Amino acid sequence: MKIFFKTLSFIFFISILLLIFPLHSQARKISPGDNMSTEDRILNGLPVDLAKEQEREIMEIIDFDQKQMVKSEWITEALKTGVEKIDIRNATITGDLDFRIKDKFVDISKSHGKAGLLGLLREFKKDKAFLITSSIRIVNCRLQGNLKALKQKNDPVIFQKDVRFEGTTFEDEVSFDNAIFKGEVNFADTIFEKKGYFPSVKFSGNANFSKANFTGKAHFHLAKFLGENTSFMKSKFEGETNFIGSTFFKISKHEGETNSNEFIFTGQAYFSNAVFDGDAKFGQSKFNAVNFNGAKFNAVSRFVAAAIINKAEFKDTVFKDKADFNDAEFNAVERFIEAAIINKAEFKNTVFKAKADFDKAEFKGYTTFENANFHGVADFQVESFGNLAKYNNAVFNNEVYFNNVNFGGKADFERAIFGGEVDFDSAKFKDVAGFKHADFSGDADFESVNFKKLADFSYTRLNGEADFERSIFEENANFKRATLNNRTDFTKTEFQGQAIFRKAIFDNVAIFNGCTFLQNVDFKLAKYSELQISWSQLKDGQLENKAWKEDINSWQSVYQRLIKNFENIGDTDSADAAFYHYRKLNSKFLEHTLFGLTCGYGVRPFNALVVGLVLI
Repeated sequence: MKIFFKTLSFIFFISILLLIFPLHSQARKISPGDNMSTEDRILNGLPVDLAKEQEREIMEIIDFDQKQMVKSEWITEALKTGVEKIDIRNATITGDLDFRIKDKFVDISKSHGKAGLLGLLREFKKDKAFLITSSIRIVNCRLQGNLKALKQKNDPVIFQKDVRFEGTTFEDEVSFDNAIFKGEVNFADTIFEKKGYFPSVKFSGNANFSKANFTGKAHFHLAKFLGENTSFMKSKFEGETNFIGSTFFKISKHEGETNSNEFIFTGQAYFSNAVFDGDAKFGQSKFNAVNFNGAKFNAVSRFVAAAIINKAEFKDTVFKDKADFNDAEFNAVERFIEAAIINKAEFKNTVFKAKADFDKAEFKGYTTFENANFHGVADFQVESFGNLAKYNNAVFNNEVYFNNVNFGGKADFERAIFGGEVDFDSAKFKDVAGFKHADFSGDADFESVNFKKLADFSYTRLNGEADFERSIFEENANFKRATLNNRTDFTKTEFQGQAIFRKAIFDNVAIFNGCTFLQNVDFKLAKYSELQISWSQLKDGQLENKAWKEDINSWQSVYQRLIKNFENIGDTDSADAAFYHYRKLNSKFLEHTLFGLTCGYGVRPFNALVVGLVLI
């Protein structure tokens, strides 16, 4: 009897073990002792991890390479049955992986009773689609065939849950044409050995492509990145990259990182007509050639320390918030033609090694090119500068064009260096124009310029010809201690405020023919070889100011130089008139009566004739 009960207990114990063991085996990774095959685990939605340390044990049972293989049809079969998840790691997946599974096709007109699926279709405004309801996690794998999730007859693939491919290498083409991702997407650390095709894809959640490597073409044109975080940090694009017409809610950085993403584009990159609704962070990125024509940056755009080897195009680009190009380097022609920067535009320490073309661009806010270095032609024939424009300490090594520009705020060119010709023809300065300590090596054209506020050229060095013909200075024009080493032309210029040339040096002819002075002219201690000016322009006391009596010796030298200048240029009438005026100012009443009224200090003989006739 005891033997019978022992035998019965043993059978019951074995039965319990047989019930518990399969449940236990499903909760852990595959091992040599598992009865379930890799295929079965995938079909049942269980995780598969073919890590190397486990594969060494598996080698005793089956060939290593064979055990590492996963057939793509196992995955599609599992998706067809609607498993909760696909979770595969460290495997080589063979064959084409096609997500356009017939059994997952939903037609809104024929799918009665499937409220959840129909709601998903309506959410994305689709009548038909392939609905993938499983979450997908294929990590650190190699996909040897094509990945196909492209639309079929305009019917897209919709991924309802998260999709993760981080660390995976795609040996063949990857196509997600018109796919829709409702959950999060992770392609971090992936390698696309051929074309990566994501046109018109909609990323509803976060999309992570950080450290992804596209060795072939990468196409994201018309893609929509609508999640809170879209990351391409340190991603590398070796072929042509196309983001034309794409929409980005936000290009993010990783937590704890700087405001840079360090993209690398070794091929041509197209972002024309792209829309960036959130902050766009391209800091420290490297571009071979890039096109942002017609793009719209609706939030802050950061290109800090970015490097562009070939042509950079920003034609018709709109920056609605701060555009930060500080420390960037443009190695070839860059074009911001007709671009509009609504808020701050920062180009501090930026290097332009070829032509910088801002023709018809519009800077509505604060603009700075402080310490910028222009090696090629700099074309700033912009529509306007709406606020402060700072170019202090900037270096222009070639021609510069600011003609017809409207400076709405202060224009600061203090200590700027102009190595070539400079053209400000017909420009308008509505606020202070500051050129203090600026250095002009070539000709400087300021013809027909309107200075509404102070024009500060103090300590400026003009080594080429300087043309201020027909310009208007509505307030003070300050050329104190300026050095003008070549021909300087103020013909028909109008000085409505004070004209200050104190201690200025004119090493060549200075032309003031037809010039108008409405207030004081200060030539105190100025040095010049030839001033083409007449006394009629300086009469009525323009040369005097409050300091006349306090510093009479300095002002006497002003008249003495002017008189000598008039004599040197053969204008005896102006010389005589200046001498008379000078003696009149410097004489007492009795002296003026005896010598001024009677003989005009020797320069008005007609006075003596009149006095003689009166005495007779």
